[in-house]
Amino acid sequence: METHSEFALCQLEEIPEGSARGFALERSEGKPLRLIVVRLVDEARVYENRCQHRGTTLDLSLIH
Repeated sequence: METHSEFALCQLEEIPEGSARGFALERSEGKPLRLIVVRLVDEARVYENRCQHRGTTLDLSLIH
């Protein structure tokens, strides 16, 4: 079973409406967890930044 923790990656206002921003979180295994945060009006959705079909990242910008 997966464990989930809550913490802030950034402020909502740091991502323009209708945009996305990539993040890389360090993990104890050494390989970073790459996430993408998509802002839709006044909420954010977080996804793993990886296309399951191609194995590439979903974002076209730099990881912050």
